[in-house]
Amino acid sequence: MYALMQPAADEGEDRFKIYPGRDPRILGTLRKIIRGLSHHHGLRSAVPDDHLFVDVLKVDLPEDVLLRLQPAHAEPDILDYRYGRIDDTPGMESAWLLRFYERTMFIGLVFESAEIKEWLEAAGGLPRLETPGVPGGEVA
Repeated sequence: MYALMQPAADEGEDRFKIYPGRDPRILGTLRKIIRGLSHHHGLRSAVPDDHLFVDVLKVDLPEDVLLRLQPAHAEPDILDYRYGRIDDTPGMESAWLLRFYERTMFIGLVFESAEIKEWLEAAGGLPRLETPGVPGGEVA
């Protein structure tokens, strides 16, 4: 755990933060969770890993987007999430918002193919935006 921690000078002396959006192990675990939930909710089974995008949510989503996603939870105080099919964006199949321990929010997108996902990443069309004060998504 200590290896994941980075100094957080803006939080005070001897303070550290974890940046889950920079750790491939955490992102891999999130992709596994979304693959399982996608199967569980009947959206798509056996989603290949390279068809998934996950990251810490770094921007506010419009209210109308949130309302289009179905709320659900595994255990309300451990994992609550929203999910839904994406019908208005060619190449995108579903969107996921995962919140752990009522605190850290992640976004996940399932694509029809790895090529579409890679094209959108290269074009800057995915939410890997740096929000001021939230580089890489931190957890204090």
